[in-house]
Amino acid sequence: TPHEQTIFTVTIPKGNAHFDSACLIQPTVADLSSGMEQLDTSHIRERLAQSYDYTVLIVEDDADIASYLQRELAGNFHLLRAGNGVEALDVLQNHEVQLVLSDVMMPKMNGFELCKQIKESMDFSHIPVILLTALNDDHQRMYGIAEGADDYIPKPFNLELVKLRILQVIEERQRLRERFSQQLNQLPAMTAIDESTQPAPDTSLPPVNTMNDRFLQRFVEMLETHYNDPDFNIEKGSERLGLSRVHLYRKVKEVTGLSPTDFLRNFRLQKAAQLLSQRAATISEVAYSTGFSSPAYFAKCFKALYAITPTEYVNGGTCSYSDKGYHR
Repeated sequence: TPHEQTIFTVTIPKGNAHFDSACLIQPTVADLSSGMEQLDTSHIRERLAQSYDYTVLIVEDDADIASYLQRELAGNFHLLRAGNGVEALDVLQNHEVQLVLSDVMMPKMNGFELCKQIKESMDFSHIPVILLTALNDDHQRMYGIAEGADDYIPKPFNLELVKLRILQVIEERQRLRERFSQQLNQLPAMTAIDESTQPAPDTSLPPVNTMNDRFLQRFVEMLETHYNDPDFNIEKGSERLGLSRVHLYRKVKEVTGLSPTDFLRNFRLQKAAQLLSQRAATISEVAYSTGFSSPAYFAKCFKALYAITPTEYVNGGTCSYSDKGYHR
């Protein structure tokens, strides 16, 4: 139709019967001997067929590409969408997001700038970022990684590869959280009653490298200062850190796998367990000195976390110990 539209129909034959022998490339001996043909990818197919309770924010200014990503990823993840970095930051303020999948070349705020803003923000630095871009220059790729990008995938991309990288990045964060939680919930070994050799509670932190490390250091230092105050709670903690309760909850949950309230309770219980292991005070004294309102509530929380009562814990050592005092 002149001046209105033109429609082309392209038909591509299936198979290879329409090619002559000069067009066909047979696998080489090296290809056959590499074992690539025998790789079992069934487990990968199973993973790609599943849906996950993860929310991914797609940041893409090209409507067609954004729609394509939404359509292809919708079966695996919960999705949010933004047209540039400025819109993405607004979305992050109001939604809990496990990963940002962003284009690089965008108006108002490009992907590099968005990644930098996320990684330097106390509110968002726990959120991993994967950059998608048609820029194949190594210097640009290095720049993206230097700004904190967790991965960098060039266009045109394989959607299955993108899905797998999203899963791997999120699940690696989960493994770190589980490892951290296990460390926090370990009971210390009981020690002999010898105050001269009692070890001090281990409150050391890993080296400070990222915004997450700095946040966690500030958070733990705050708990170290106030955990023995029974009136201290997460509302007061959020005020001291300068974060809203919502952002504090999201951040602590993402970094540690625990809610701030659970983290504070477990932190107090770990301190109490360290004191009990040193036989430095009675169970009641330990309960009050670590911020619990009563020995009964302390014993209930202790058993819920460690699957053993404080009395059973201290009596499991070489010396008998009760709330009345020490006994040989």
